[in-house]
Amino acid sequence: MSNHTKNDVILMTLSSAASILLFAWQPFPGEYRIGIFALMVLGIYRLLQKQPDLNRPALTRLLQLLACSAIPAIASLGLSINKSSTLEGIGAIFVSAFVGLGMITGLENTKARLMQQRGITIIVAAWILSACLYSAISIGLHGSIETLSPYLSFLTSSRFGRLLTMLMPMALWRPIRERSVGGFGLLLGAGIATILSGQRNNILSYLIGACLLLGQLPRKLAIRLFAAVAAIILCVYPFSPELKTRTQHIISAVNIAAPVVQDEARQAEKTETTLLDRFNLISSDRGFIYDAAIKMGRSNPLTGTGAFTFKDAYPKFADRKDKQRFSAPPGPHNIYLGILAQTGIIGLAGLFFTVHLLVRWHTSCKSSEFNCEEANPYSASLIVMLFPLITQNDFYSSFFSATFLYMGCGLLTAYYLPSRESDLQESA
Repeated sequence: MSNHTKNDVILMTLSSAASILLFAWQPFPGEYRIGIFALMVLGIYRLLQKQPDLNRPALTRLLQLLACSAIPAIASLGLSINKSSTLEGIGAIFVSAFVGLGMITGLENTKARLMQQRGITIIVAAWILSACLYSAISIGLHGSIETLSPYLSFLTSSRFGRLLTMLMPMALWRPIRERSVGGFGLLLGAGIATILSGQRNNILSYLIGACLLLGQLPRKLAIRLFAAVAAIILCVYPFSPELKTRTQHIISAVNIAAPVVQDEARQAEKTETTLLDRFNLISSDRGFIYDAAIKMGRSNPLTGTGAFTFKDAYPKFADRKDKQRFSAPPGPHNIYLGILAQTGIIGLAGLFFTVHLLVRWHTSCKSSEFNCEEANPYSASLIVMLFPLITQNDFYSSFFSATFLYMGCGLLTAYYLPSRESDLQESA
């Protein structure tokens, strides 16, 4: 006989539907907002009904993670260059507690969690198949991957590649572990879709996720599949004009690396400019953004320019030529540099402590093997998201923070799920 009341089942179903919608609605107007709003309402309702035990470990740990972001943001308010933006960001962090509670509602039940994983796997599969079909048509018409319609621009956007590679480890973890042919096919298809996005950063994210997924398998099989992944990337790479252009920039930067200059004194004077120009060639002019972000951190090393103020601060710290290339980028294209620029050393310490907590909780898990296995998919996605060399993600961007919150809730609730045996007895 099930211990869940009818109200509990309704809440779990609504939470699961809202969490799936959080990702399914990304290509459409409103993006993540509909799912976030529904989860927030659900979390507030559950709190008002006094259903959650505020001392339960999963919720307590979630609040600890949010505190690692809230405390530095509050500390940065005093010297923030735009106090209203920082206040709005602080409010968003506090709202995240209700959103997280709404997510936990559907993740703390094994059956509801499995339903969410399958739903997100279906979403990822639909994205991969659509992107591959789009790629085939575009290459057939133009000989390379070109934009066919503005209505399908999501399939060629950088955000698509980031979302796909962030969700891929969690979505494909179970199919790859079970050695599903469909799972292997989706992994290879994700490589094509990642190339379609035209970003080297997304390729790096994809390769990290692929290594984590294939790491579950026997070594020989994993090596063969990784070779297939590498072959897919090499075969599709020439059809992406953006990637070919970026590769040419890297070659140009290498040629600049050792210029033939007879006057050593003159070369020494140009060293700093040459290094910046070289890095800009390699990174598609992100050197301008990184340079401005470093200046922000230097202006106030302890608390930065203020949480959620990078867009406002950039024109004040960027050189004139930088402003012509990037008028007001929303972030510095690196999580750690962005935190340092906006919340200083305190914020960077909070981010490192967040990573420390996630690693410590996972490695010191004393639950059953089932619980640890349930946590692995979310840990894999978090590794991809927080990898230091990723140059696209921004911790304060809405879709990144929403995805991070979901993966964090999935990880934390996994440790306190009932064992497989007790869950099956409860469902009987």
